[in-house]
Order: sequence, then C-alpha cells, then structure tokens
Amino acid sequence: MKAIIWVLGVLLLICFGKFALIWSGAYNIAADEPHWRLTERVMETLRDRSVAVRASSIVAPNLTDESLIRAGAGNYDAMCTGCHLQPGIEQSEVSVGLYPSPPNLTRRRMDDAARAFWVIKHGIKLSGMPAWGRSMEDEHIWGMVAFLRELPDMAPKRYRELVETSGGHSHGKLEEEPHSHDVPENARTAAATVDRFFSALAAGDLKRAGTELDPEVIILESGGGEYSAVEYLEGHAKHDAAFLKAAHHQPGRRAARVSGDLAWVASESELHVQKDGKPTAILSAETMVLRSSAAGWKIVHIHWSSRAGKS
Repeated sequence: MKAIIWVLGVLLLICFGKFALIWSGAYNIAADEPHWRLTERVMETLRDRSVAVRASSIVAPNLTDESLIRAGAGNYDAMCTGCHLQPGIEQSEVSVGLYPSPPNLTRRRMDDAARAFWVIKHGIKLSGMPAWGRSMEDEHIWGMVAFLRELPDMAPKRYRELVETSGGHSHGKLEEEPHSHDVPENARTAAATVDRFFSALAAGDLKRAGTELDPEVIILESGGGEYSAVEYLEGHAKHDAAFLKAAHHQPGRRAARVSGDLAWVASESELHVQKDGKPTAILSAETMVLRSSAAGWKIVHIHWSSRAGKS
C-alpha cells in the first residue's frame, strides 16, 4: 500500500510540476527562440512516426508524366514559394521568420512520394504547413509531388518555363470555375505572370513581386495611384502585402486576351478578413495590362477596385 501511495505521490508531483511550468509562462513560445533540444526531438519523432504510419498505404500514380509535372509547377509557384523557395532564391521574408524553419525544397529531394502527398494534403500541426487537401483535389496534389521530385535538379530557366506554360494556379476543389476560365492558350503565360505577382505579394516578398512589374508600371487603387514600380514597392505595396497575408482569397471569374505585344487579364475574387473582430467579405476586381519583352511578360498597368460583400 505504501508503494502505491508513493507512486501516486510521484505522479501527482509530476502533474503539478507540468501545470506549474505551463502556468508560469517560463517556456518561451516565441518563434525566434528555438525549442529545448528534448522538446524538439520528441516533436520530430512524433511527426515522423505519425506521417509514416498514415502514408504507408498510399500508392503513387505515374509521376513522370510531363503534363502532371507542368501542372504542379503552376500550383507550387502560386502557393509554396513564399516558404519553400524557388531555384535561384535563397530566402524570403516569410521563410526566415518561420519556426520550425520550412525546408528549402529546391535542395531537398522528395524521394518518398507517399509521405509528400500526405503532408501536402493533411498539413502538419504547429508548423505553418496548411492542409491543402481542404481546397485541392488529389490529382492536383499529385501534380505538386511530381514537380517536387524534379525541383532539386531544376535550373531557374527551366523552372520559369514550366511555370509560364502551366496554365497557372488551378486545383479544382472549392472552385466555382477554374482559374483559367476564358483564358486562351496564347494568354496563359501572361495570366501566369499575374499569378506569380499576386503570390509574391501575398507572401510579403516584395522583391520577387517587383520582378513581374515593368519599371514604369502605373497602379491605380483606393482613389490614388503610383507611377513607377519603385514608388509602388516603397509605398502602398507594403499595405497590400499585409492585407493579403491576413485575408483568405477565393478566386472567381477570369478572362484574358492578347493583342500583339500587349495582353490584359481581368479577375474577380472574394476576400475574407477580420475587421473589428468580425468576419468581413470584400468583393475585388482587377485589370492588369502586360507587355511582352525579351524578359517575358511584364505588368505595365494595374487597376484594383473593391466593394463590401456579404459577411
């Protein structure tokens, strides 16, 4: 009986110690302070075993299909580069601030296709990795897996070629219409440029966003305008990036046309944000005019407009 009481006492002391540690706030939860080494090892083991068990029954399709790889390139560029980077880019404003640090997938070979599929589809708790399966169908996730298997050996030029011929960001699930709706073949590279700009802006990577702009771009929004890429990137772009980072973006209708060396891309979307602690919907419309050059399509004009939607 004394032994049982002693064991119960020890267990109670351990439980009290854990509660005291949590309640005291002694553990620093900040993302710029690494976990204790023991905590890190436990969490890594838990993560690896959890994923391995659940991915063990997944059977990968043929991942060498060029069309599957190309489709994956468009989704990766639109959804993943802010954290996992692209060839020629060593870090982004998002990647340097996340903890645990997201892997640089331009250097890490994705040999376990089943594991990659499971992680992309279901995400990882407390890591910043979202569950893309809630908005993306399996076929499109496999496209991203196929692309990731090729990415470590990919030169920047090959990466851009795949992205620009991919048809842009398209994932099927939760889409009323595909993002490429009413976008003819000859306008898809222009539309992909728009998607790259939007993706970089939403990720807070203003340097990457600026590569898609013509130096003399004219941008009209909120009753005012900027009349060069430098003016925009040093001014209102920071506000736009912060707004997009906090918003949930639901793409709507899109149309695009090409005439000579000019193209226009018109898009509608719905943005969901928190305002004064309440969910708010904003209906947004944009028109982008692009000019073809030796460096590819560059955005020469943007016009954004918005109005309140149904919350």
